[in-house]
Amino acid sequence: MMPVIFLEEEHTRLKSYTASTKGAVSIVRVDIEVTDPMRLGYLLAELETIEKAQKARQTTEKAAARAKTRAKPQLALAAPLLRLAHRTEGE
Repeated sequence: MMPVIFLEEEHTRLKSYTASTKGAVSIVRVDIEVTDPMRLGYLLAELETIEKAQKARQTTEKAAARAKTRAKPQLALAAPLLRLAHRTEGE
């Protein structure tokens, strides 16, 4: 699911945005002007929800990677014994 941030035109305004790139990673900074404290709370709550979801996904991915590296290889079982009858010299 792709997170979406809803900006109501009446109480919020996109003030500015910039982007910079360092190697393979790009960073986008967005300045949003909010005139209503309640809308500010909603916006911050949305951002917190997105951040928690990303951290949870990252934690799950790290745990899966650790479990994969820790997994012990399954040992092969020895071949089954042959069922030969034991014969003594008197027989």
